[in-house]
Amino acid sequence: MSTKKEEKVVLARLTKEQILALDDSKFEDVEVPEWKCLVRLKRLSGDERDQFEQICTSRRMGKDGSQVNVRGLKVALLQKCIVDEGGELMFTTEDVKALNEKSGKVLDDLFEAARQLNGIGEGEIEDAAKN
Repeated sequence: MSTKKEEKVVLARLTKEQILALDDSKFEDVEVPEWKCLVRLKRLSGDERDQFEQICTSRRMGKDGSQVNVRGLKVALLQKCIVDEGGELMFTTEDVKALNEKSGKVLDDLFEAARQLNGIGEGEIEDAAKN
């Protein structure tokens, strides 16, 4: 029986310049059988994530602001995540209404993939809107 010695990985401390130069973007191609195609999603940057969270917080309703109007939030996220082969956004904010006219199931599936790719927890959207 052989025993394998575990090697300790030493992580480097990066400089500001090295951190800013890193490409930490991530893309995922999602199969959409209903459309017979792949849709490319991207991971949001910090600024894009802040913009999406701002949309969530603007959706408060009720006298005490404790309720959240989630209408349109799925496509708001998808508008920021669906990109072309070059990584450029395919849809503008003006396209959100038309995008929301597509199949609810397809939008749900794409939203779920975008949510997971971006590390957005299931209740996080509602939580962001409440804060």
